[in-house]
Amino acid sequence: MRAVVLGGSIAGLLAARILHEHADEVIILEPDGTCPQPSSGAPQRTQLHALLARGHDQLERYFPGLTQQLVADGARLGTGGQVQFYVDGRLKAPLPHARMIGATRTFIEEHIRGRVLALDNVRLLAGQAQGLRIRAERVYAVPYRDTDTGQAAELPADFVVDAMGRSSRLSHWLEQ
Repeated sequence: MRAVVLGGSIAGLLAARILHEHADEVIILEPDGTCPQPSSGAPQRTQLHALLARGHDQLERYFPGLTQQLVADGARLGTGGQVQFYVDGRLKAPLPHARMIGATRTFIEEHIRGRVLALDNVRLLAGQAQGLRIRAERVYAVPYRDTDTGQAAELPADFVVDAMGRSSRLSHWLEQ
């Protein structure tokens, strides 16, 4: 089975990581290729991001040692009283076991992308999805434009995940 993930952001990378256990091949179709730059699709990439405890735990579950690697490469790790939470504008009491990673989204994505692309059945393709090919109420391919060459191509697919975020055109494609 071939799974295609549309979008290589953190959501797409995590989808690919999970699909890697269930598919023979996983292809991440990402317009920006392997080195995403700040763009209109994700202008917040260069801003500081806080990876809170639950997300942090899940990333460590799927990528053992990721926290250690992030910190070694320059991310900040806050624990216990160093981590402050506000709810409705009010500071809450510190949680003794709280953890939080602070880094830019680009930094976190680069580290996750490296781990995902190291998986034997996952690869990234630089291209932008142009729609879906549907037969008998089932998606069987994703037409795309190759980012490097501008050429139109089609990617056969048994399973497709939309991780394109706010730039998703899925509802429009399904209406067509």
